[in-house]
Amino acid sequence: KAGFFDSRAHTTPMTRDKYEVVLGGLVRFLGPDRPTASVTSRHVEDYLRATKTRPVSRRSYAGAMSAFFNWLVREGACAVNPVAGITLERVPQKHPRYLSPGDVEAVCRAIEADGAHPHKGAESGLWLLPIVRSNVYLGLRAGELVN
Repeated sequence: KAGFFDSRAHTTPMTRDKYEVVLGGLVRFLGPDRPTASVTSRHVEDYLRATKTRPVSRRSYAGAMSAFFNWLVREGACAVNPVAGITLERVPQKHPRYLSPGDVEAVCRAIEADGAHPHKGAESGLWLLPIVRSNVYLGLRAGELVN
């Protein structure tokens, strides 16, 4: 497993945490003594059902497991990817949510109004204005902006 995580050093900490949760759950579900090469599509399906998660989460779990098993196949430690043999419930495509121009201006006005209070001084949030405005033009997602 360590080699897999080393191969994922380029991913975000949140993605690596997801791998840890999903793969750790699979190991606990199947038992720590089960050889990885013996995991079948049926095992994966049973694990996904046992997680009692929504279809979108099951798809995410399957993606994490598929990445792991694809790595094992490339490394020669596994003959096939058992996740490739399963069918998951389709999940409707969500359109990205974003702020309208009016929403952005309302946020900026609130920041300006808060910063206009004389008691704020150095605690003013006016430093947020260029960040909010540039984020709108750059189209960054919240996680990308925070990172």
